[in-house]
Amino acid sequence: MNIDNQSFTNSSIVSDIISWIIWCSFQEYFILIFQKLFYQARKHFTGINEPLPHSTVFLKDKHKISFFLTLFYFIYKIHGIYRNFSENFYEILKVSPYDSKRKLKSQFRKIVLKVHPDKIVSGNKTEFIELQLIYHVLLNARQRFAYERFGPSSIEWSDGVSMFETLFKSIKSSIHFYGGIILIFLVSNLFKIKPYKKFWHFYGLGVCFTLEILSLVRSNPTFPFNYLFPRKLPFEFLDATHTFIRIFLLSWPNIEIILFKRKEVPDILTSSKKINHLSTLLLNESTDLLNMEYSCYANKSIVKDRIKEKIKEVLFKEKMLYNENSRYKK
Repeated sequence: MNIDNQSFTNSSIVSDIISWIIWCSFQEYFILIFQKLFYQARKHFTGINEPLPHSTVFLKDKHKISFFLTLFYFIYKIHGIYRNFSENFYEILKVSPYDSKRKLKSQFRKIVLKVHPDKIVSGNKTEFIELQLIYHVLLNARQRFAYERFGPSSIEWSDGVSMFETLFKSIKSSIHFYGGIILIFLVSNLFKIKPYKKFWHFYGLGVCFTLEILSLVRSNPTFPFNYLFPRKLPFEFLDATHTFIRIFLLSWPNIEIILFKRKEVPDILTSSKKINHLSTLLLNESTDLLNMEYSCYANKSIVKDRIKEKIKEVLFKEKMLYNENSRYKK
């Protein structure tokens, strides 16, 4: 059977690349939609109005929403692993990936005795056939490798192909995916859509690539892979990790500010209001001093010194008030 004609792998590759492009292009719009919904819900329940766009509070909320969207997606994928873990072939036969063929046969015979339709009147023929299929997959090195790499969908085509073809198919899907990522990076940097040249983006890609390489040796790991990546992890773990890292890479610019403290960007609108308020306050103080002091002092230099002292006093009070507000916000 020609494995290149299998539609499940091709559709998976296409869906991965398309989802990556969609998220890359419309990430800001998706986050803005959730942010608008959050503000509407908050206003309905608490009466707090929506902050001005591009303000410090608005940008902080945007980063937090991006972080929690990625977190919820990760929880969703972990739930998928937990839900499908009971369907793992090793769990069904109650064996370990490290068990020998003799142990596998012995365990299979024990389970089959409970469901064999020829030996038990109430035996389940469908369950017996499924157990036989699982047993033959785990007993066959090629099918076992394909199962651990691609999951149950590989059973249909892995029996009639060689190990080399299975290995090539595994690497081919990775080449398609990483080629698509590199293309998106190049186009994005060419049109300056996103600053993808950051260290963390390529570090994440390195993690993806490392997981990909380790997944290829799961069926027969050698040192040090047998310590780095135990075979008993279900194949769903690889898909969940890859998908999470893809979304995490694109969300990193927004998540980074949540995980690591940075110097806060001053709010231009708030700063302008403070400067305007301080200027008005100083102007009023100076006018009052001039009106009072000019009549009392013949020497104008004394009046200037008094005005300077008053300005320093006002600035000091404003600074103390600003520090108290900053501590309260923290």
